[in-house]
Amino acid sequence: MSLNIHPSAIIHKNAKLGKNVTIGAYCVIGDNVILHDNVVLHSHVVIEGPTSIGNNTEIFQFSVLGTSAQHRMFKGELATLEIGKITLFEKKFLFIVVQKLAE
Repeated sequence: MSLNIHPSAIIHKNAKLGKNVTIGAYCVIGDNVILHDNVVLHSHVVIEGPTSIGNNTEIFQFSVLGTSAQHRMFKGELATLEIGKITLFEKKFLFIVVQKLAE
C-alpha cells in the first residue's frame, strides 16, 4: 500500500484510506470518511463524513464535500455522501451538498 500524504494535511484517526491514495497540501479529512483505492486529492480539499469516495476519483483544489446540507428539507438528520468510482471534480470552489438520508 503506497500512501502519499502531504505533511500539512490533517486526517482524522478514524478515516480509512485505500491503496495508492494521494492527499495534497492543507487537505482536511474528517471522521467517518473512506477514501478507496487510487484516490487523488489536490491541495485544500475538505471532506467531512459520513462520506465514501470511490476508486480512481480525483478531486481538485478548494473542493468541499460532505458538509451539512444547505437544503431546507434537512433538519439535522444524519445524511451520507457517496461518490462512485472514476470521478473527476475539477471546478474550483466546488461544494457538494447532495446527500441522502442514512437508512
